[in-house]
Amino acid sequence: MRVLFLTCSVDGQSNYLRARSLAESLAGKGHDVTLLSAPARPELRGRCEEVRIGQGALRSLCVGSRASTRLRNSGLSVPEAWRRRASLAGESFDLIHGFGHRPTVGWVGPALARDRGVPYVADWSDLFGNGGIAHERTLLERWTLGAFDRWQEPRVYRRADAVTVISLALQERASRLNGNLPVVRVPPGGLPAAEAGSGEATRRRLGIPARAPLVIHVSQNHQDLELLRRALIGVAKLRADVHFLLVGPRFPSLQGAALPHCLRARLHFTGAVLHGQIAGLLAAADVAMLPYPPSIKNQCRFPCSFAEYAGAGLPIVTQPTGDLREVADGSAALLVPDDGEAMARGVDRILRDPRLASTLSRGARRLARVELSWSVGAQRLLELYGQLTPTRVSPVLAIP
Repeated sequence: MRVLFLTCSVDGQSNYLRARSLAESLAGKGHDVTLLSAPARPELRGRCEEVRIGQGALRSLCVGSRASTRLRNSGLSVPEAWRRRASLAGESFDLIHGFGHRPTVGWVGPALARDRGVPYVADWSDLFGNGGIAHERTLLERWTLGAFDRWQEPRVYRRADAVTVISLALQERASRLNGNLPVVRVPPGGLPAAEAGSGEATRRRLGIPARAPLVIHVSQNHQDLELLRRALIGVAKLRADVHFLLVGPRFPSLQGAALPHCLRARLHFTGAVLHGQIAGLLAAADVAMLPYPPSIKNQCRFPCSFAEYAGAGLPIVTQPTGDLREVADGSAALLVPDDGEAMARGVDRILRDPRLASTLSRGARRLARVELSWSVGAQRLLELYGQLTPTRVSPVLAIP
């Protein structure tokens, strides 16, 4: 089967990582996947790479301009949308799967599918309108970009032949848009264990004492930082031996003089890192902290960092928000109230109770193998693709 994946994100960011992981799993099951994304840097535009994975192949195309990274990553450029259509002229696919609703995906994907007479599947992994990301923008942005997202988002998912979603809340929303739509939930997967490397080497490189308890937090977009700040201060008050590793771009609100000195001395910042380096950082940690308060946006998301923590076998402290209440179920994470002190007490409880830490670690690894696996997600895609293109999916590779 030949599948086209479209993502508006640049190589290595946001929903590109979701599309890339699923594409690799599909290729490993014998299918040929073309993944089209925006280039991470202007000089990479026009790059085309193809790798064999198992019985299939993954071809990566970077189509874009010399615009800023923010514009290339936004999916809003109309010239970019036309450039994408032109880059695929003459190519045929059995199915097209778009990740996101912005024009470089939501306009291009359906048009290509219509031209070729093949199904179009839309992936919904973040809520932008109706209380989602647009609600958190400035007043001007809400009236401009936010208004566009509120109009474009439901339009794309209502008109698709099928929808894949990241959470139960988005599954319900997609079903309300069009009750006849096939909707399949595909939560994110973790990182391959082979990428983890040595936790001891990571600690030495970052200057973290070898025997000190280490709490990690991974964030590429700095959401819910106030809850994280209160939780960090709470842990620092409870224990004088705990160090903290914050992974991601700069955390301005966590690097100022407002933090207690005893906490500042134990904070370690990595700055922005490549996605493939995260597994090695997780290997150095003892506990993962995931502040996830019950906003509408969070209820509709599924944090990729949770799947990565679980794949690394880390005990996780988080809130029972959205799908986490069902997925964690108390055996794969310690679920606590939406409160910094409650998170701090949860971290302290895990560090003081090795038996609890071991139980949560086993539950997290089991969850990563069964539910939060890119391979399982790819199998769900094949089931869906088989409904839409029954003659194109190998009966050997698809789920019976």
